[in-house]
Amino acid sequence: FHRFMWWFNRRALAADRVNGNFYLMSDEGRFFSSADGGVTWQESANAPPCIEANACHVLGQLLAQPDRAQRLWAGVGGDGLYRSDDAGLTPWTKLAGIDEVQAMGFGAPMSSGGSMTEFVYGRANGDAESGLYRSDDDGATWVLITTFPAGSYSDVSAVSGDPGIPGRVYVAFSGTGFVQGDPTGAGG
Repeated sequence: FHRFMWWFNRRALAADRVNGNFYLMSDEGRFFSSADGGVTWQESANAPPCIEANACHVLGQLLAQPDRAQRLWAGVGGDGLYRSDDAGLTPWTKLAGIDEVQAMGFGAPMSSGGSMTEFVYGRANGDAESGLYRSDDDGATWVLITTFPAGSYSDVSAVSGDPGIPGRVYVAFSGTGFVQGDPTGAGG
């Protein structure tokens, strides 16, 4: 029962905005794709390690990068963040620096012509506390933005960057509202 009580809070289904495919990640270490709007599904040979042991049944989520076909990001709870550049045809790559993912999202590139900004709420860089992190280089490095967004100690349930305003991020809390954050200073 424990696994199923969390099931409807997970974000394990993603839509590819470039090619129209759908992707589904299970918490049993399986991954599926559909090229016909979800009528039929094919299991991929490779899946991110989304399993109950790393709390993926609670925190697991899958996102399709809005500007690149078949580029998928999977937050698998206590085992960090994984990326696939070919929708799971080859093994997923674990991104260094991210220790735990609780929520994640994309935002506008920080520089003209740059890659999309990734936001993660969780633990990174060996930090003991959870915080909001940003990457401007496809997940190669992660910068801590804040440990408690807007001073709130509530659980973070969702994160999304603004698609048109570089550095702007929206953070939703479990039952207590949301906040908007903008970069400050020269470094953002």
